[in-house]
Amino acid sequence: MTDAPGTAWGPVVAHVEHELAGWLERAVMPDALPPPGPGPAEASVEGRLAQVEACLTRAGRQAQETIALLQEAEAALAAWRDRMAALRGVRTP
Repeated sequence: MTDAPGTAWGPVVAHVEHELAGWLERAVMPDALPPPGPGPAEASVEGRLAQVEACLTRAGRQAQETIALLQEAEAALAAWRDRMAALRGVRTP
């Protein structure tokens, strides 16, 4: 006997939503650059460049962390798909 149309996908969608919510909770949003402060133009430019470099470094680190989280989610999804495929093979018509 087969499930009613649409009901078989309920757990799939719930699992994907759960994984996405977890990923979003762990994601870190980059901070905005503060406006430049008063001071000589050259010092202001140098300070601003240092801030930009720091932000780029932080963004690179956060990108690496995000990639790691996405790879974990991808592995979890692949394992889940394997389990579903195995269960499909066990079902009787």
